[in-house]
Order: sequence, then C-alpha cells, then structure tokens
Amino acid sequence: MKKIGFVVHGKLSNHTSLISELNNNFSLYSTTIKYTEHAQHAIELATALCAEQVDYLIAVGGDGTLNEVINGVMRSGNTQIKLGVLPYGSGNDFVKTIHAPSSVTGLAVLIKNDQYKPIDLLHCTFTSPDGNPAKRYCINITDVGMGGDIAEQLNRSNKWLGATLTYQYFIVKTLLTYRPKMIRIKSDELNYEGSVMNFCMCNGKYFGSGLGVSPHSLVDDGKMNLVCIGEVSLLDYIKNFAAIKKCEPLIHPQVFYATANYIQIDGANERLPIDLDGEFAGYSPMNVRVLPNALYFLC
Repeated sequence: MKKIGFVVHGKLSNHTSLISELNNNFSLYSTTIKYTEHAQHAIELATALCAEQVDYLIAVGGDGTLNEVINGVMRSGNTQIKLGVLPYGSGNDFVKTIHAPSSVTGLAVLIKNDQYKPIDLLHCTFTSPDGNPAKRYCINITDVGMGGDIAEQLNRSNKWLGATLTYQYFIVKTLLTYRPKMIRIKSDELNYEGSVMNFCMCNGKYFGSGLGVSPHSLVDDGKMNLVCIGEVSLLDYIKNFAAIKKCEPLIHPQVFYATANYIQIDGANERLPIDLDGEFAGYSPMNVRVLPNALYFLC
C-alpha cells in the first residue's frame, strides 16, 4: 500500500470538511496528517515524513508552507518522493505556474495516475535576520529590494484585508516612499551594477498574490529568469498593472529580462532585504544557483 504524508498549516486544523475530503479520497492509501504549530515547523514535519519513506508528500497551505516542505525534503536527502500541493494559503502563486489542481479530487487523480514531472529549485545563501550565514531552497521566486521590504512588512501584518488587497496596499505604500537601491550583480550570463527598485530571481512566473512578474519562466529548463526593475514610479505600476496581471512581458526602459544558472548579488551601499517565496528571509549579500530537476512534482 502506498503511503501519503500531508503537512497541513495549523490554521486549517479545524477545517473539518477538508479533513473529511482527504480521508474520503485517499482511503485506499496509508495516510499520515501532520499540522504545523509554529514557524519552520513544516520543515521538521516534512523531514520526519521523508524518513518514514512516504511515496507522496503534500503541502496543504500557501507558498510559505510549500517552501518549508520543500526545504524539509531537501534536508532529508530523499528527493525521490513525489511532492504536491493543495493551495489553501493566502497567495498560492506557485500553482499558477505549475498548473497543479486546487481541489482534493484533482490531487487524487494525479496520485492515482502517478502523474508528475521533474522541476528545478533555486539554492540560496544569504545573511539571516540575526546576522548569521543562512541557506534556503526556493521553489518559486526570490527577490531583493522593494519586494524584500514588502515581505518584511507583511511578516508583521495580520493581513486583515486579505492577501491580494494587503499586498497591493503595501506595494502602493512602498512605491510612494521607497528609494532605488544600488546593486552589484555577477553571474554566468550577466554582470550589472545600477540603481533598482527590485531585482527578481525566478523559477516560477507569479508572486505577490497573482502578479505575473516573470512571463518567460519555466520550472524545468535548468535556468532562473532574472527580472530587473529599475527606477519606476507608482504611475508606471498603475499603467502596467493589467499586463502584469496577465503575465505579459513589459516594454519599459527601466525593466529588463535575462537568464542565469547562478548569480551573486549585493547592495553597493547597504544590505538589502530578501523576499523568498513570499516570506522575509534575511539580507544580502546573496548567492543563488539553479538545481536542475531537483524534485518530482505532481502536476
């Protein structure tokens, strides 16, 4: 009998209809359901489930939960497990790229058919908030500059407006006050030094609750897509908002796209806050490299 492990965000522990659906749709499997109790707990739970040799490991929550589960799998070294996600979080941006089902029944079909593909990951090293060296795996998008500043603000917010409106509120607020930062970038395909509002390193296409910042991204091409957003204004954002929501490339003199296998990035005059899969992670300097075909993902 195949085994499935579910790592469920703790806020869903009283979601009786979800748990009932899981039990009903996966009754022919050996299932284990674990709930997170604090930040970083999903890493521990995923690592433990990998040690139990589950065949499938499912993150039930948002992009933050998925990121922690991915990091738990990589910590365990058991990368033959098939990973999946049920998007019950606030942002759920990665599923927009991977085209994973949003329902329990859709996930059940994928598992029944053993339908998956190998995907890339980004391996990131940087400075933790307490000043120590840190490393983390990224499945979707990591960025420095304004995005990191917003992630740091969101980390302190209760998101009472809901994910999308809260993120838009902080974007508008930050664009009104944020000043471009000088950055230095070195990579195998790009060397750049200049003033930017934000610099994104992308495996997926979307971040910020549905903003299609990286239209050219593919999760299985062995490359990260780079999006450099220079000195843009709130008016620029408003004018291009429809194209961003549609995940269309922007034609703007202060926006350019590139690709890389690895990259080194640092603020020329100050440390820059880092957003990693929608969560504030720490500060630059930061190194990012692509791990091709690092995991198997149900989709």
